[in-house]
Amino acid sequence: MSFNHKGYDPQLPAQLAFLIQVKALNKIVHRIIIDEGASTCIISMSCWKTLGSPTLSRSSTTLNPFDRQKYTPYGILSNLQVELEENTVETDVEVIDGNLDYNILLGRPWIYAIATFVSTYLRKIAFPFQGGITCNMISSIQKISENGISMDHLQVLPPSPIEIL
Repeated sequence: MSFNHKGYDPQLPAQLAFLIQVKALNKIVHRIIIDEGASTCIISMSCWKTLGSPTLSRSSTTLNPFDRQKYTPYGILSNLQVELEENTVETDVEVIDGNLDYNILLGRPWIYAIATFVSTYLRKIAFPFQGGITCNMISSIQKISENGISMDHLQVLPPSPIEIL
């Protein structure tokens, strides 16, 4: 797959995360990160509480992030329905009581379940569309404020062809 990026200037510096918003348990959740390198999905304790503290199952895993600090999940929220632009999939998320810069981290389990392509450079997410190689593109519109990054809205662009290489 390729994205045409001729004449494109990145909207934000590379060190700023690509943040989106999703709907989970009928609530809009902001500050979502998609991480193709993450082998699991994570939700912050405060976000889990805001969603109504749904029932958790026990977690026997220990998460080892890049800083080598070990995290033991508070529990696992099984089959959380995550909706992004009319595409809904269920994924297990691990509740972490830690100092996170995001509300939810969507890792490879979610990416594979929703069958999406992510370009952090273009800050776009592509979804398969109508069973072909056409997709809808969603662009995160972010702005830099005094307190860091905030999401203004998601812009849905018309279906555009993608090229499979």
